[in-house]
Amino acid sequence: VACAATATIEGLRDIAESYDGFLLDQYGVLHDGLQALPGALECLLELRKAGKKIIVVSNSPCEGPSSASRLVKMGFGAELFDGALTSGDLVRRHLDKMLAETAAKGSAPLRVAYVSHQDNVRRAVWSPDDLQGMGFELAASLEEADLVLANGVEVCFKGTASEQTTNFESDASDWGPLRPLLTAAASRGLPLIVGNPDQVVVRSGGKVVNCPGQLADEYARLPGGREPPCFGKPGPIIFEDARTALRALGAERVCHVGDSLHHDIGGAQRTGVPTLFVRGGVHAKELGEGAPLRELCEKYGIEAPTHEISLFQW
Repeated sequence: VACAATATIEGLRDIAESYDGFLLDQYGVLHDGLQALPGALECLLELRKAGKKIIVVSNSPCEGPSSASRLVKMGFGAELFDGALTSGDLVRRHLDKMLAETAAKGSAPLRVAYVSHQDNVRRAVWSPDDLQGMGFELAASLEEADLVLANGVEVCFKGTASEQTTNFESDASDWGPLRPLLTAAASRGLPLIVGNPDQVVVRSGGKVVNCPGQLADEYARLPGGREPPCFGKPGPIIFEDARTALRALGAERVCHVGDSLHHDIGGAQRTGVPTLFVRGGVHAKELGEGAPLRELCEKYGIEAPTHEISLFQW
């Protein structure tokens, strides 16, 4: 059951003429983190044939070029997009600003407690060497850290002799070393910078993968903690920057396509962008169990999406 104001469409062909460009989420729309979703490649090809401008807007912790390269490896040619803007891009911008301010003061290098993925190459996120190349030092404990950077949840204090692995990505009840790390950081009032604001993503077969956005929520609940800044969706900056990029390409009428009511639909609505909700993504289980879209909209405190579709298809 759709929200009263939501128009159900069968494919993007039904609304393509109404828009000059599209902002596209990745996970749950184009792919499941491992492979392209059914119909997604064909849909992109048809949109490009119709002259549509397309920018990927993602909560991926990868920077835009790395994110685009991962899409190419999944079969999405670079010619299908006009660009990619990620939470990783916004975090990098913030980190560069922090480093510049520290250098201007003549202060000692910032020491970062790095929480990340085990395989930074496969996940296309910064390695410990990359962070050191930016100008950071790696902290092996919270006592010596100036900030916490989390773009994954598999390894705490990555790149140091104090590395600790976690099972949190596959088991949200198993916080392991993550909670002590966050508790100590909150008690000291350290900044927590989250490179991926997503709570979960859903991979093929319905497998739920837990993401760093959950760390931000936990940090805000802890004594001394506060809500970390949002460097991706649903924050306004990533939408505004992407919309500006599309306008520079001549695309004035823009629609955002996403599968998360909170991150995609709510975020786009707050910046005045029409939305297309993909039912087959992160909310597929709730919707499949009979939850009306109207009730889910109320749950997440958002208005009805402009349009809805089962999958991103032409």
